[in-house]
Amino acid sequence: VRVRSEKIIVSKGGTSGVAGTAIYLRLLRASQKYTMGPLVDERPVAELTIDVHRELRTGQAEAVYAEGKTPAQVRDAASALVSGSTGAVFATRATPAQFHAVLEAVPGASYSPRSRLIVVKRAATDAPIGSVAVVCAGTSDLPVVDEAAQTADALGMSTSRITDVGVAGVHRVIEHAPGLDAADVVIVVAGMDGALPSVVAGLTRRP
Repeated sequence: VRVRSEKIIVSKGGTSGVAGTAIYLRLLRASQKYTMGPLVDERPVAELTIDVHRELRTGQAEAVYAEGKTPAQVRDAASALVSGSTGAVFATRATPAQFHAVLEAVPGASYSPRSRLIVVKRAATDAPIGSVAVVCAGTSDLPVVDEAAQTADALGMSTSRITDVGVAGVHRVIEHAPGLDAADVVIVVAGMDGALPSVVAGLTRRP
């Protein structure tokens, strides 16, 4: 696979198996959709270079990693992504000051102090596109649970949470087996020892 600024050249040779086929099909779809300009439109904003075409290439806009950035940088990046994206836009690991800066540019943005996630823009969906269950081992994992659930919700998925079901008391998660199987996807926050995902995988057929 070779990618040039003006077009995509896709070759089936050189990559084998399912992974190669998936890469080939994804790039082929991108090449069919994108015919009016360069594949990568890296738009400079102040000290930032915004990849506004990532949504086209992958199906989801670039997320702004806010940690280490100034409030103005987060605001400018988020604003540029909102103007160039059709789906959801996020800023992660954000501070309240960064959120208030984003809010000035995008009044509909929301923020969760515990997850530190800014949902700058929600995906426009008429009905849920699927369901996700977010599971965690202990209450110390709740910030990550919040981030995963809030992200899924903003993408247009219905979400449920199963919390504080670590393997030290394995009966707790076993009780939730029907709820796990009712979801389309299960996200497991591993906990301190990382054992919970394996246990959950043994209780449900869901990915």
